[in-house]
Amino acid sequence: MRLLLGVLVLLSAVPLVWAADSPEAQSLTLTPTRGAWGDLALEASWDAYGPELRPGKGWITLGETVRVPAVIERAGTVGALVRSERPFLVRELQEALAPLLCLGQGTLSVKVRDLFCHEVEWEAPPARVSWVQNGLLSAVRATVCGPESWRTVPGGKSISDIASFLAACPPPDELALLRGDFPILFRPARDSAPGYACTEPTGALEAPSDQLVIYQALRVIRHLLLSTPLPWTYLHPYDWLKSKFGALVVNSGVGFADCHIRVTPPGGTAQVTAIVIQEAELQGGIGWGDPRTGGLARLILRIFHLARHVDRAHDCGERDSSLDYLGAWGVEYTLATMLSQGTIQAGLSSEQRGALAAYAQQLLATRFCSGG
Repeated sequence: MRLLLGVLVLLSAVPLVWAADSPEAQSLTLTPTRGAWGDLALEASWDAYGPELRPGKGWITLGETVRVPAVIERAGTVGALVRSERPFLVRELQEALAPLLCLGQGTLSVKVRDLFCHEVEWEAPPARVSWVQNGLLSAVRATVCGPESWRTVPGGKSISDIASFLAACPPPDELALLRGDFPILFRPARDSAPGYACTEPTGALEAPSDQLVIYQALRVIRHLLLSTPLPWTYLHPYDWLKSKFGALVVNSGVGFADCHIRVTPPGGTAQVTAIVIQEAELQGGIGWGDPRTGGLARLILRIFHLARHVDRAHDCGERDSSLDYLGAWGVEYTLATMLSQGTIQAGLSSEQRGALAAYAQQLLATRFCSGG
């Protein structure tokens, strides 16, 4: 009995290390820090799949070019935890980090080599890379991504009053831009669907066309003014949507639940990714509304939800595991919270901001397996 207790005490004193048990389970964590001379830098921790790796010293390489010493710890029979012993300088990795950090696209090349010349390489996608949210992350983003293009877009103007903004039709030049960025298709195809039409005030329209509802929602997004960047991208919300999809499909059929598909826009020759909006989601009217019941507030959040699904699925059934995962529900929660707090300005009233705050709390309570 004493021997058993001694073994248990000994085991409890040894920290347990968990790492990937398959190539798909790998993950990379990057922590902003400062180098020895005060330069912006990143510490790397890689939960690697590497049955052949030997524990001890080694090297870790990011972006195929920058290598620093590393420590390799075994975790089970196939996993290894690889930690950089010296931070990577951000200025040496700008080109490699930009697609991932600024656009949420591409991959980041990671490689580890042990003292016995065993090597493991991995192309880390955005969904498997975590950035530690500390006081230096914004400085890293600014260094890698350049000027604060996340605040607004060219031609964007702050919305002073959302009701007045939505009462006006999209100006012809802006409508042309919206149509070029996000053409709208219908599934099944409509032979005699009502075309786009708009008269002012828009609230007097008894049955606004699907196109008008969608383009008014996108128009609001285009004119959002941010005082801080979105936590998952350094792009303005409108530009982030453009980086994820190039068309919208309105679905009126049954038995079709895809969030996104590939389509060829009218007049185009190349296929693009399109998010799929169910026709019923456009029936909430053309006013701002309440995100808990409908209106453009609900539609705007839904558009971002669908855009997030392009490269990040729910990881806990129909829910997200946590807010930190920043999946589709996390994106909705974050946008609703930022709009309610005014860090994203959209000319909302205190009542409208309150409804967004209530919706965010509703999401927090129901859409995350960890309870947020």
